[in-house]
Amino acid sequence: MNYQVIVETGPTELNAHVSLRIFGTDKTTFQLALISPSRKFAPSSRLEFNVSDVDVGKVRSFTF
Repeated sequence: MNYQVIVETGPTELNAHVSLRIFGTDKTTFQLALISPSRKFAPSSRLEFNVSDVDVGKVRSFTF
């Protein structure tokens, strides 16, 4: 299953490894790495990621 993830950052730069986990009605994904092109998340930016993993069913929640 393909998921499109949009991340909007706050006013400060984030220089860290960021991962996402999606919880659904049927399954849960593994940790999905979100890697920005510059390896940093710039302040006040909007980044789009396309990730693939199992079909979780209806998305219930997620964690970063």
